[in-house]
Amino acid sequence: MKKELRKGIIQGHEAKIFNDNGVLLDGTTVYGSSLSAYFDGLDVYSNYTVQVRAFTRKGFGPWSPLVRVSTGAPSK
Repeated sequence: MKKELRKGIIQGHEAKIFNDNGVLLDGTTVYGSSLSAYFDGLDVYSNYTVQVRAFTRKGFGPWSPLVRVSTGAPSK
């Protein structure tokens, strides 16, 4: 997001993940400057859609466009 559009210092991000049918599976809030979110219980070799938005002490920004992601092999 362009700095001139920010309404304060970004405090964190909110993320949502949907299955292939558009059903919301989970949501999480990440505080601080981390740009990573983790979701448990996803199937391997499957497609999902995620969406994120940042927030400041004044409130939430707009949701990002939907981004399609795929899971790979399970970690050992």
